Amino acid sequence: MAELDPLLDPDYRYSINRLLGDGTKLVWDVNFAGGFISRDHIKLYVINPDGTTSPRLFTWITDSSISITPSLALNEVAICYRDTPKDAPLVNFSDGSVFNESNLDTLAEQSVFVAAETLDRFADVSDVSAAANVTATAALAAVTSATANSAAAVTTANAAAGVASAAGVVAAQTAAQFGALLETVDDIVGEDLTSLARLDTVQSWPAGQTFVGLSRAKSDFTQRIDISYDGTYRLYASGNLGPVKTINDWNSFTSIPSSFPPSAHNHTIANVTGLQTALDAKKSNASFTTDFTWGNLPGKPSTFAPSVHTHAWADITSGVPAFKPITISTSNPSGGNDGDVWIVY
Repeated sequence: MAELDPLLDPDYRYSINRLLGDGTKLVWDVNFAGGFISRDHIKLYVINPDGTTSPRLFTWITDSSISITPSLALNEVAICYRDTPKDAPLVNFSDGSVFNESNLDTLAEQSVFVAAETLDRFADVSDVSAAANVTATAALAAVTSATANSAAAVTTANAAAGVASAAGVVAAQTAAQFGALLETVDDIVGEDLTSLARLDTVQSWPAGQTFVGLSRAKSDFTQRIDISYDGTYRLYASGNLGPVKTINDWNSFTSIPSSFPPSAHNHTIANVTGLQTALDAKKSNASFTTDFTWGNLPGKPSTFAPSVHTHAWADITSGVPAFKPITISTSNPSGGNDGDVWIVY
């Protein structure tokens, strides 16, 4: 079976190793077809999330393994590649110099390595070109779709313009019908409705008229009230407009007490909420009595003054006489107050 041609294998490279990080691995095996002339010719970079690249340092363990510290992050891609000098021969012979195997091998390897690296770069460019081709094809398809959508949008816009035009006709007809309706209502009520006050302006009621369930009018019908949409009102009397007041202003309440607390007054038992019910419940109790003579009062002393009894000294809190201190000592009295007792032994 014939060996696969490397040129037909999109993943094969002579001089490039693609490393995919797992977040922990530090040591990586690297392989370059034919090896390399110098470790200095091996380089490494990582591909950033935005597609740019950044060089990354590494250390050699053997000629076929390297250590990358810190480790590559999960799914982070690093490219380790051979870059043999291409600007000049690594060996320069002069007249009379000796041809030896080492020098000839170096020149041969440089030529082979440069060719292989050039082939790898060409393969990379080919991959990028193929990807660009796919992207361009997708873009072309998107443009074609967008063109079709644009044509459909134009058709929709034209249809919408037709609908809008028809709506304009309907609106004009509606306005005409409303105008006719307004004229009909004017004829029915006998006045021009356009002169009616709006809800966002001050409204006035003549004296004696009831509004919102309330009546504010003097008996002589000389006072009117002006109510504003913001919930305030002003009284108009004798040609003068009074100060602004709120609907719940104290002065708007009737029958309020003239002083606080109100002066002494009486109420019937029926006007005291719950009192009659409580009395009726008490009267229904078997032990209840309306006879409040002394004999019927519970808990009173049996005799007056009460019979002889005793109290602990600590329970007596007033009328306790003051006692003089008594001092017993072997020395003569000193200090103290008149009346103190001093016993010397």
